[in-house]
Amino acid sequence: MKRRWYAAALLLPALFPVTVISAFVILNTFREGLGFLPELSMYALDLSNYAALFGNRVFLRSLAYSFYVAFVSTTICFLLGLALAYLLCRTKSAAALVLSRLPVVLSYIAAGLLLYTTLSDHGLLYHLLRLLRIETDGLPILFRPSGMGVMILNCFKGVPFFAMSMVPVLAKVLKRYSTAAMNLGASGRQIGLRIIFPLIRRSAFTSALVLFNYQMFAYESFYYLGASTPVSLGVFAYQSYQSSDLRDRAVCMAINAVMIGIALITSLLYMGAMRKDTVMKDAS
Repeated sequence: MKRRWYAAALLLPALFPVTVISAFVILNTFREGLGFLPELSMYALDLSNYAALFGNRVFLRSLAYSFYVAFVSTTICFLLGLALAYLLCRTKSAAALVLSRLPVVLSYIAAGLLLYTTLSDHGLLYHLLRLLRIETDGLPILFRPSGMGVMILNCFKGVPFFAMSMVPVLAKVLKRYSTAAMNLGASGRQIGLRIIFPLIRRSAFTSALVLFNYQMFAYESFYYLGASTPVSLGVFAYQSYQSSDLRDRAVCMAINAVMIGIALITSLLYMGAMRKDTVMKDAS
């Protein structure tokens, strides 16, 4: 206990300003979402903006669309990221490890531009298909209401991130248990489903929560490669902020407050999973 208090005291100078600034931003966002913006001569303090939001079909569609894209992207990142992490653990190649991290280093602008020049209607992939004598009027991938372009960008950035977070955990589990289970006669499927996955699922769940939380509220991927309609929550909030009607600023802050609320819920799930993982490690 003394060591924990000592560690907390050492972290306090760094955590205090971050905590204070974050708390101020969150409280100010909720306050402005209630309609209190003195600089715009708005002094109301009620829930009318939130009530109007949840009665707005555009907002509800944006909320459902953001959740759908983030859920599908996170699921794909979960599956492909685990496969990539397993391959990296098996190959143990430094070059492969460095190459797998390159998409994480790229900014969303650079990654979006790369995918645009490759997957646009008349991009690099289109010309490669023409060279192979495959005729097409264009590639229906980017800027589609299905969100395919956004999902590709999310997976391009998310799969390496997920794999990078899972490699240390998976390598430790494979080193300790896979060889012993194989010597005892377990098949590869049994090792994967009954031994490896139960041991890494909590770490995989927390990494997936981080990805979902970011991908649901990300602005760049939807703005660069998404359709004009439906829009994501981040784009909808940006459009409300840019509105010529200054009263929409309070609506924009209400949208941000809703996003903060959802992010806080996923953060509590993350903290709960991490706390259970710590308890299990201490017990073991």
